[in-house]
Amino acid sequence: MNGQLLIGRAKFNYPPEFVNLPDHTAHAGQIVQILRACTADEADGPEQGEEQLYLVRADDGWQGLAFASELEIASDG
Repeated sequence: MNGQLLIGRAKFNYPPEFVNLPDHTAHAGQIVQILRACTADEADGPEQGEEQLYLVRADDGWQGLAFASELEIASDG
């Protein structure tokens, strides 16, 4: 993401091969609100070269962490 922080709403593209976080799997493909970038303590990083993690919230109230690469900024409309 070129070091830029993400804001707004995004499609949560959680990889289908990851099945160890069922709440994440259940929200895959949904539009989520990016609440904020995670702190270094929450995300255990990012160190140089690692992806930024974000706290996101789905419309049903679920909140979780998502990597920048799992978030596709939603277009207006």
